[in-house]
Amino acid sequence: MSFNSKAQSIDKDTLFFKFDRNYILGAKDGSDDFLLADSNSDGTFYFERKETTYNLKSKKVKCLKKFIHNSEFYRKKNHRKLNDFRLYEYFEKYVVFLVNKNEYIHVESRFEIE
Repeated sequence: MSFNSKAQSIDKDTLFFKFDRNYILGAKDGSDDFLLADSNSDGTFYFERKETTYNLKSKKVKCLKKFIHNSEFYRKKNHRKLNDFRLYEYFEKYVVFLVNKNEYIHVESRFEIE
């Protein structure tokens, strides 16, 4: 008796965000990772760079800072405003690109506890 199994592939929606150098910061450790200006020091959300593509077609490029500040992940009244872990969980469900003119940087969300 033999069993054939097929890996299930789940299509993810794609999100495009403008690469805002004032909000999306390069990691200081020499990696190609990107931190957010709102990330905490206890547990840090960051984007890991995967690959760069050019001239993709995107229907809408959003502002990442506005998206986060208007979301459930951002708590204006708390000392630690960004809920890094929940943001990580949210972005895990999507394919994410940071857009800088005609450069599309494919990134994946990561979370690290310091």
